[in-house]
Amino acid sequence: MVFLFTCLAMKNIPTKTNNAPKPKNNSGKWLLRVALVSFIFCLLSDLKVFAQQRVTYQSTESYDSLAGWQPYAIYRKKIDQYSNGRIIERLTGSAPIKASGFTMNEKIGYKYDAKGQVTEISYQFPSIYLADSFLGSRTETFQYNEAGKLTETQILVYDTSKKTYFPQNKHQYFYNASQQLIEIIRFGWDHPTQQLVELDRSQYFYNQAEQLIYQMDGNLRTDFAYDADGNESILTTRFYKSHKNYNAQKQLVLQLDSSYYAPKNKYIFHGFLENIYNAKGQLVQQTRHSESPDDGSDVPFYFNDHRFIYEYDENDSLKRETHQTGDRVFLPEPQIKWTNDGRVNYTYEVLPDNADSGFPEMFLYPNPTSGTAILTNLIEQGCAIKVDILDTKGRIVKAFTKKVTGYEQYHTQCRWELDLSNLSDGVYLVRLQNREGQYFTKKLLLHK
Repeated sequence: MVFLFTCLAMKNIPTKTNNAPKPKNNSGKWLLRVALVSFIFCLLSDLKVFAQQRVTYQSTESYDSLAGWQPYAIYRKKIDQYSNGRIIERLTGSAPIKASGFTMNEKIGYKYDAKGQVTEISYQFPSIYLADSFLGSRTETFQYNEAGKLTETQILVYDTSKKTYFPQNKHQYFYNASQQLIEIIRFGWDHPTQQLVELDRSQYFYNQAEQLIYQMDGNLRTDFAYDADGNESILTTRFYKSHKNYNAQKQLVLQLDSSYYAPKNKYIFHGFLENIYNAKGQLVQQTRHSESPDDGSDVPFYFNDHRFIYEYDENDSLKRETHQTGDRVFLPEPQIKWTNDGRVNYTYEVLPDNADSGFPEMFLYPNPTSGTAILTNLIEQGCAIKVDILDTKGRIVKAFTKKVTGYEQYHTQCRWELDLSNLSDGVYLVRLQNREGQYFTKKLLLHK
């Protein structure tokens, strides 16, 4: 849950940062999608300052295969509890919408000092033996100096056999008089001696302009150079070299990567990253070209090319991500033919003021929809036997019924496909009735 720590403590983490996106790891082409979903959840958390209330964030994620892969749909939910404008508890969960059951994944607690700096984050997982019970997993602690800079982090892991926590690792941070980070010492738990021992350390060195010019990670040196606007433009190690170009908004637009090739005693170009942004500064296209590695050739052969196209909704949240792969060709790059592999669609909903105090009884996606919506509900509420579509005046404008028999009585989810193509654009209420006569309602936006 790295993104959770980042959302809360990134202003205090004394590490070298850059607003530009990092290069994609091509070995996991969908990793960026997960990161973007996590990042959007972080943004939703900052939509406004909640004084003392429970706020629910809902999203659906559906994958449309364009190349024969298995499509899927996932429902995600996050419930945050606030006190004095600060988050003190978070519940997270997810469910494959066409599969079985909704799972609560984690319970996270937060503690703060008098300055509002987070001092502890605790993680717990649901017990498989006791309902509504959680078991400890790990705890992260944070310490700061008078300037608010992070001086120590520690991760404590719960030992179920001993029923206690032990320190898994510890990081210590040191600063100069200008509060610039000059050293990080990392410790790890040594089981034979049952104590923390030093693993490695990093040191940071600056010029008179207070720019980081190089760092030492053990015997590995990394050098940094900057352009006229102060952006990091060149990064060099003995194994790797990267050149970066930025736009006027200091966003990374092009990164050229090279690897050191010992037989020729020089850096060989092996690929590049290209980003395109819209007028709002949102990333709308990212292209990554990779050359066949370690062949010593000065003529790139692109063999692992990926392009991601991003679309946003009216709230500037990520709405759709389309993934493309390129064929294997030599230069020039424009010869590459791109093929759509798949498309991921996202929807989001924020329910403040206890509008939804628990985990969901029914899932509805996509929302908004252009004509057809999928509705599922869990067996705890009983499979739905009737679904009504109501307008804003409470009138039933369309009704669906289902006779639940046999296997579906015991299935963990029941699925409906609602055809709304004959209704006018607007806001509707989808009302579900189960076998016990209970009603559950969700809002749906129809926009063709």
